[in-house]
Amino acid sequence: TSLKYPWMLSSYDAYSPDLGFYIEIKCPWRSNDHQVASEGKIPPKYLPQILHQMLTADIDRMTYLSFNGKDGVFIDVKLSMFTDEYIQNLIEKEKEFFGFMKSRTEPPLTDAIVTSPKTPSALYPHTNSLPSERIAAEDEDPTTI
Repeated sequence: TSLKYPWMLSSYDAYSPDLGFYIEIKCPWRSNDHQVASEGKIPPKYLPQILHQMLTADIDRMTYLSFNGKDGVFIDVKLSMFTDEYIQNLIEKEKEFFGFMKSRTEPPLTDAIVTSPKTPSALYPHTNSLPSERIAAEDEDPTTI
């Protein structure tokens, strides 16, 4: 639970608050996400979750780990990689969603496109911002596990 944002909750795949050690682990089987990580990049669809976890724990860095069954790729993530605008947008959207949950009101449906934050060239050397992507990735079938 976040002290600053009481509507935020998170669970971490691995952590030690005493050591300041937080990890988000992904084991992509049917997508190219591990290849993206092997190139030193975090797949954009995971960035909102990672930012949410950082805000909840009130930390300024954590680790993203991609594991494909054989190889692990560790990427250091810093809060400074996200723009203030992106952070505020995430906070506002989460607070709004929490209001819907609290009032037991169904949020309106949307066909929105999720826009990823601007990140430093260390993660995405060929661009200043990430491309937009659909909420559900094309290569993932949500009906199967």
